[in-house]
Amino acid sequence: MNKKLWEASLSVKKKSNLFKFEKFISKKFNYKTNKNYNKLFNWSINNLGLFWSSIWDYTNVKGKKVEKFKYSKEFIKNKFFVNSRLNFAENLLSKKDNSKAVTFISENGYREVRSWKRLHYNTSKLIHFFKKNKISEKDRIAAYMTNQIETVECFLAASTIGAIWS
Repeated sequence: MNKKLWEASLSVKKKSNLFKFEKFISKKFNYKTNKNYNKLFNWSINNLGLFWSSIWDYTNVKGKKVEKFKYSKEFIKNKFFVNSRLNFAENLLSKKDNSKAVTFISENGYREVRSWKRLHYNTSKLIHFFKKNKISEKDRIAAYMTNQIETVECFLAASTIGAIWS
């Protein structure tokens, strides 16, 4: 079956992150864009280090970037950013507006939405609580909780201070 079921219009494509990323690398590496996913895919495979470094830069990852890579003949064994450091929660909580961050829907249909602003506020309160109780980096926090927004907030708070959440 060679018939396309659907293709995005050029205006939709130009708003996509993939299109914007291709423009980003075209400026950085004198890469000629042609709005062709296969060309970008091949570039990413043939330039693994440049690709992953560009992803880090394009997505504005906060952290200590060490451009050290360990290449392997087996793709799955490649290692990128060896010795780099970042805080997952710091990167995830960079937004602080009222747009939707998390939606929880229970099995019985109960629905709850948390904005980035509220997620950040609640996580900050938990961070303060953890620090007040002398919980710090490499400490372990274990909880028996349902998979709900408060669980996400606890995980983010633990991650922020470098504690291990389970």
